[in-house]
Amino acid sequence: MRKTTTVLAAALLAATLAAPAFADSLSIVIGTPPPAAIVEAVPTPPGPPEEFVWRPGYWRWVDERHVWIPGHWAKRPHPKAEWVAPTWEKHPEGYRFEEGHWQ
Repeated sequence: MRKTTTVLAAALLAATLAAPAFADSLSIVIGTPPPAAIVEAVPTPPGPPEEFVWRPGYWRWVDERHVWIPGHWAKRPHPKAEWVAPTWEKHPEGYRFEEGHWQ
């Protein structure tokens, strides 16, 4: 019994630690289109432009409604990293949200 509990606990811990790695690859589909994007003023970067990239604001589906996530400057994970912004695309089954990601 103790060995089973230890193995189960280890598997649960591994799954929990692995979950954030998959969070950026998830997408959702809803029937409601997002509102028009909000035009944001882009502030001065907090450091050299080669180290930072502007991540524009976007609409995210939270608690069954669209919520605006403001844009912000983000430090590149490596010098050649480019930000691919999140998108909403119309599909036959509804509007699909794809998370933004570094490439």
